[in-house]
Amino acid sequence: MKYNGAVVTSDGSSFLSGLVANKKSAVLDKIIILNTDVPSNKTIDSMTAQDFSNGMSFDINNVSQNDNSFTATSVISNTGNTNNYPAMLVGLFGYYDGSSERTLLSVSKAVDPFVIEKDTGTPVKLSVSITVGFSSSQQVNLTVKDDVYLAKKDIDGTMVNLGFAKKADLTNLSTNLTNTFNEKINDINNDISKTMQFVGVLKSTDDLNQLIATDYYSIYELAGQIPKNAPINLKNPYGIVLLIGNLQQTQYIITDSVYFRTATNTWKNDWKTLATTSAIDQINATITDLGQAISDASTIASKANGLAGQAQATAYQGLRFMGDVPSDTLYKVQTPGIYNLAGKSYKDFGNKAMWGNFVVIDAGGGVIQQFIYNNVNNCWVQTCNSWGNTGFKSIY
Repeated sequence: MKYNGAVVTSDGSSFLSGLVANKKSAVLDKIIILNTDVPSNKTIDSMTAQDFSNGMSFDINNVSQNDNSFTATSVISNTGNTNNYPAMLVGLFGYYDGSSERTLLSVSKAVDPFVIEKDTGTPVKLSVSITVGFSSSQQVNLTVKDDVYLAKKDIDGTMVNLGFAKKADLTNLSTNLTNTFNEKINDINNDISKTMQFVGVLKSTDDLNQLIATDYYSIYELAGQIPKNAPINLKNPYGIVLLIGNLQQTQYIITDSVYFRTATNTWKNDWKTLATTSAIDQINATITDLGQAISDASTIASKANGLAGQAQATAYQGLRFMGDVPSDTLYKVQTPGIYNLAGKSYKDFGNKAMWGNFVVIDAGGGVIQQFIYNNVNNCWVQTCNSWGNTGFKSIY
């Protein structure tokens, strides 16, 4: 599929000028799709809301702004569609806050249109984004309707690549948690928002591939043995195992080095080794003390509980979903949390569109670590402090 850039209509130009001149707020509420071309008696910029009166209408779920443009996103569904519907023209609509008069702001014309397929009982959903150049974007306030926006507290987690959805849609999906990937993501986010629980001490007979819930465990040496499916180069098994996420998760083993991998209940990626930081050195000092102090299972549980708390507080504190990355320069985003790369381009990372998650960790001592996890299982890391940043280095 391919589309020409969004063309601002004459009505849209007047609408945006009015926003700036009158200091108004606007609600971007609809994307309407036509299966026909521009009328023969009109140009694309002269089209009006009336020209889209017979189109397929979808709510806008999210809007973001930067210095020179704004982007509106909608989730398009084939539910109830009786025929294949080619999306020849895509119109973006909005209205002034407090008004009910909807204006056609822009039109995107297809070069190679996507087709909204006929509803045959299998739901098909597609996230569509329209970006409109607007030099005064930061001077105005653009929002979406309250009844279609999914609040941050409902998606507190890492997996937001599918975009925002209606709360009503999420409620319907939750009736069958195994049918779609969206349902699994909702379950993951609910689990991540819960407080981690200390489960116990792992034994050499335990299998790390069987641990799929958000929890943490203690590990210690058992006559040179380690749990099954641990990293093959794990030489000092004194420390903790952190599991973040349910069904799809990130797993960490923190000893004198940090090992991590992504995994689900059906597949596991290879373990990777993450370079240590001053925060990890602090954890290692506690691990050494722990190895000398272990005497019974009660002591182990108590020490591991405190160690895991320190690990969370030192290296992974406050990781909450923060929405889309708020800058086009990743180095400037130093508030700890989990962000959506949202398909945007970033000046300090090749200026190419990126999808996936951006994780910021306060490592202590004025040191910030930033991780990029893209949607094809690649990872990069860089360290930042008051002197500058190291630049992103590929981990895998």
